[in-house]
Amino acid sequence: MKTATARQTEYATSGLVLHMVFELGESRWKLGFTSGLGQKPRQRTIDARDLIALGHEIRLARQRFGLAVTVPVKSCYEAGREGFWLHHYLAFCHADSVRKEPTWKGRTVAAAPCEET
Repeated sequence: MKTATARQTEYATSGLVLHMVFELGESRWKLGFTSGLGQKPRQRTIDARDLIALGHEIRLARQRFGLAVTVPVKSCYEAGREGFWLHHYLAFCHADSVRKEPTWKGRTVAAAPCEET
């Protein structure tokens, strides 16, 4: 998983936060965690759609960075075949998630709006 550090002026949060990014594949998901700029990220790979493993990795990332269970999780991933149900699941788990619209050959592809249940 390629990592890059954001410039302070582009990305800022107030208070403690566990940041989580996804690379969603058909059979495997790559996860990246950090608690802020300058922290070496925690990188893990889990089976795709394994929500028990996802919850376990979030707990381990909180431990790794010394964060309490009450510290919010903020996630980011590219919406695609997994995008909308995963967004709803993360919201249910009180994680603040951002979906990036998928791109195809350099063009943004409009994703179907999700319906609230």
